[in-house]
Amino acid sequence: MVQGKEELPDRSTLITNGKVGGTRLIFATLGGAACWLAHLLLSYGIAEMLCVAEILREPVLGLSGIGWMLVMISAALIFTALAALAVSLRLCSAASYAKGTEQGSAILFTARFGALSNLIFVVVIAVESIPIIYWLKEC
Repeated sequence: MVQGKEELPDRSTLITNGKVGGTRLIFATLGGAACWLAHLLLSYGIAEMLCVAEILREPVLGLSGIGWMLVMISAALIFTALAALAVSLRLCSAASYAKGTEQGSAILFTARFGALSNLIFVVVIAVESIPIIYWLKEC
């Protein structure tokens, strides 16, 4: 050990000591789904309310202000869902070292499920954004 530097613990001890999990595990499992739900509700609310109110309808670079707002919201939520995917992949890596323990196996299963679901929700948010932006040209 180098003087002044603390030695990092083994990854398997992080799992068995309960250091991995909690809010990170919840974010890794439900982050993509929460982003999709927020995207669905925000895109519907913004498009419906602002189109009816005729606000931000002037086109800038081929899109109205409403379209640009939805592009920014979609990008932010895709980025957040990608962050949840990255957290779930890191948890998969950490939990694979403690696979033999009961807690390690449960975290590994949950992290793998989170990685798969987050990947699906990233694709769904991206695909869902295309028709919203296309149809808002007529708004």
